[in-house]
Order: sequence, then C-alpha cells, then structure tokens
Amino acid sequence: MFTVDKKKLIGFLKQPSQYTNMLLMVVIFGMYVRIAHVISVDFPLNDGGLFYSMIRDLGDSDRILPVYTSYNQARIPYAYPPSAFYILRTLKTLLNVPLLDLMRVFPALVSCLTIPLFYSFTHKILTSKTAVLFSTLAFSFLPTSFDWLIVGAGVTRAAAFVFSLLALNGAISFLKEKRYQHLMVVTVGFTLVILTHPGIAWFTFYSLCVLFGYKALSERKFLIHLGSVMVTSGLLSSLWWLTIVKRHGWKVFVYPFQTESCSFASLLTPFTFLFTNEPFLDIFAVVGLLGLFISFRRKNYLIPVWFIVVFLLEPRLSAIYSVIPFSILIGTGFANGILPAIQKDGSRDETDDADKIHWDWLTTTFVIFLLLYVTTAAYLAPHTKHLSKEQMQAMEWTEKNTSQDETFIVLTGTQSYGKDYASEWFPALSGRKSVTTPQGMEWLPDNQFQKMSEAHFDLQKCVEENLACLNNWEHFYEKDFAHIFISKKSIRENGQSVDLLLDDLKNHSSYSVVFENDDVIIFYEKSPGNILDHNEKRKRVYEY
Repeated sequence: MFTVDKKKLIGFLKQPSQYTNMLLMVVIFGMYVRIAHVISVDFPLNDGGLFYSMIRDLGDSDRILPVYTSYNQARIPYAYPPSAFYILRTLKTLLNVPLLDLMRVFPALVSCLTIPLFYSFTHKILTSKTAVLFSTLAFSFLPTSFDWLIVGAGVTRAAAFVFSLLALNGAISFLKEKRYQHLMVVTVGFTLVILTHPGIAWFTFYSLCVLFGYKALSERKFLIHLGSVMVTSGLLSSLWWLTIVKRHGWKVFVYPFQTESCSFASLLTPFTFLFTNEPFLDIFAVVGLLGLFISFRRKNYLIPVWFIVVFLLEPRLSAIYSVIPFSILIGTGFANGILPAIQKDGSRDETDDADKIHWDWLTTTFVIFLLLYVTTAAYLAPHTKHLSKEQMQAMEWTEKNTSQDETFIVLTGTQSYGKDYASEWFPALSGRKSVTTPQGMEWLPDNQFQKMSEAHFDLQKCVEENLACLNNWEHFYEKDFAHIFISKKSIRENGQSVDLLLDDLKNHSSYSVVFENDDVIIFYEKSPGNILDHNEKRKRVYEY
C-alpha cells in the first residue's frame, strides 16, 4: 500500500541535510510542547469528567454499550461515539494502569502522531519543500492544533484527529495516483472518525467533499468515488448508530448541534485573523494572511476555499478545525513571502527545492529564532489547569459522606463552562448531581444544554456577591440544591474574592459547614426538605 525508496531513506539517515535537520527539530519540539504539560501533573488537564464516567460505565456493563451514562444522574443517552472509550478500557485492563493516569497521558501521546501525519499530507499536496517545512512548523506549534487534544477530554479528540488525518492522507494519495488501496484508507479512516468524535466526523466529511469536489471539476467520476466512501463508511459504522437510533431515535444525533451558534460576529472571525490563540505576537496569523493572498495571486484556490468553508460550516469551533488548511497557508506565506525577502537573491519560485535555499547566517538565524520563539509561545499557550489534591479530597469526602440523591452547586468563579474543570469533574468523582454542569446535556432535547450553560454562567457571578444573589439565582432558575461546594483557590486564581458570600453563609442559620480544607469549603443547607417547605424557602429571596 505504501512504498519506501530505500536509497533515499538510507541517504536521509546517513547524510541529513539542513532541511532534514530542521524538520526533525520541528517534529521533536512539537512533540515536546504536547507532552511537557501532562508529565508534570498527576491529574488530567482541564476537562474529561464526562468521558471518565462513560469509560467506567463500559466496565460496569461488561463492555456492552450502556443505554444511559451514569454521569450527573441526568439520564444522558450513551450516544457518544464509543471507540475511544473501548480503547481506554482495553488499555486499562491490559496495562493494569489507573484510568485517570491513562486519561492524563493518552491524549498527549496520541496527539504527537498528528505531526508526522500532517507532514505526510502536506508533502502530498504542496510542490515546494520549503512550504512543507514551514507548514509543518506552523501546525506543530499553533496552539489550536493541540491545546484541545492534550486535555482529559482529548481521549476522543486526539484519536479522532489522527483518524481524520489518515483519511485526508488517503484522499490526497488517491486523487493523485488513482489507486484503490488509497480509497480503502479513506474509508477506514472516515469510519473510525465516525465511531470516535461527532464534531471531527463532520469536519472530515466536508473536507473530503472539498478535496474530491475540487478534483471533480475536471473529472466528475471522483464524485462517484466520494459517494462510495460515504456509503461504505456509513455501512461499516451502522452497527453502532443503528443501535443508538433504535434506543433513542434518530433525533439524538441532531441534538448536539444545539451547541452551535451562528452570529454576525462569528462570520467576521476569519477576517480578523485573531483566532490562532498565540500568547504574544500573532506571527502565524499575519503570515497566514499573507499566504492566503499569495495563493489567490497564483490561482491556487484549493486551500483558501477549504479554509473559508471551515468558517462557514463551523461557527463555534472554526479556529480549531481550520488549523489544517491555515497551517498550509502559513507555510505558503513563509516560503513565498517572508523567506524571499531575506534571501540573498531576493527571489524564489513556489517549486524551488528547500535544499537549494541559501542557508546563510541570516536565514539560519531567522529560522532558529523562529523555532525557539514558537516553541516558547506554544508551551505557554495551553490551558493547563487541573483539579488540585484538595478538590479531589473534597469530592472523595462527598462520595463517602452524602447520600446519592443529594444535589450540589459548584462555585469556582469560572463562567466559561468549558474551562470550569471542577464543575465538570465533580459529578464523575463524587457520584453526586451538580445542578448546573452542562456537559453531556447536548444529547438531550429542548435546548437543555443551552439553558444549563446560562444557569452555570449566572451562578458563577454570585461568587463576589452576597447570599441574596444565590437565593435570587435559585428562584429564577428553579434549581433546588442541598449543598454548596466552593473552591476558594479557583476563585482566587480568577482574580475574585468570595469573602462576602462566605461571611453570609457562615453567619446564616440555614447553612452549616460540613467540610473544609485549604481549598474547598462545603456548606449544607438545612432548610430545603428539612425545615422549610418550598414556598417558605423562596420567601427568603426577598427577605434576606
């Protein structure tokens, strides 16, 4: 299926060129920024609680696909593509490694595979080795290419991204060589994506449509090949999705699109070029813009069209899914815009071989400086927060010392639910219900995810207010709770103060402290269901 030129390989190993040395440095440094954060911590980064529960559910059901997940006691359909869950469950059994440790390192290790796969894809689609080198550099260090993969929830994202790049590699190989074994690679890769991550499956679907459709402008038969891939992948994955449809109805696959939102501002995102999440200078954003115009000037429309399509079809996560075409535009900008400006001859053609670049002291200094700079920026860019030992201790106490039907609110001061890792992990580690954790609710009807996200957002505003804020919030959203879980450290990290609320809770007769350590304090509300009836409880909204 894949052939290797042994002479070229031996020459590559024995006499590496400056191009080869630079490429190896890019790959090694790119892998480093993906692994460095997870090896220095003892808990998965950021999110992952929902998937942790779903993997454990597989074990409890003896690996038979459960009907619902136990997460947050919300009867959330077990409709999420399960292949990554089966992989983690199998690895846990074979390696006898704690599941949390696997969720900590597995996403980062798998995400490292995206770099050589991206290089292989770019090598097939571009004619300039210089553009390939700098495209790979951009992909290796753009925060949006890995910061969402290395966190706990990256167990599905990282695996699906690898499968997606596998399918895209097969597509380019087939479009160039017309060999049907490459079409099999596309089909297998796309099937695995479908069985791993719904968002990346959607991205892979329309990306394949762009690639095959562009080729079909000259040879329409490629549309038939595209159709065969889609039909075959649908059939191969049907054992899973037919099971879900039989249990929950076909609409369950439509519900996750409730999380998408399209606004005029989101449509302007590609024109701002502020979506690369670079912590310092937006070097990649500027060079990518240059590469976009260079591509249009040279009438190379495929990558710009693909880039634009991503932003049209991904209103919420366009910055993430555009990273593949945008990295190629960045490589084009460097190879045909920046480097010619600092080369001795000052001129280059897009088909020039990178080994023929004048690697004088200025060019070499520029490239080395760029590599060190983007490595530093990439290392500092990801969201690397995770549960503290005190938070884990509090959740463990909750599991052992409260009844299963008791409800909680979790206050961390983090209004973005995607970054509120304590709220997301709480139901998974404590086994108790958090009344404002939205994760998983996207698989439920009636926009429950959006409603829960809004409730979570408004709840976190109360950390700097008094008790009246909580009472009013409880009345407005009709959320009953028995316990208040407050992470003082998280609130301080957000630059907020919870002292006013803590004073009110400690001095109010309806609340008592049942747990406290250096980070977390848990209050029990004695009134609901115990002292006051529901109507009297709501009176406190106005009396306090």
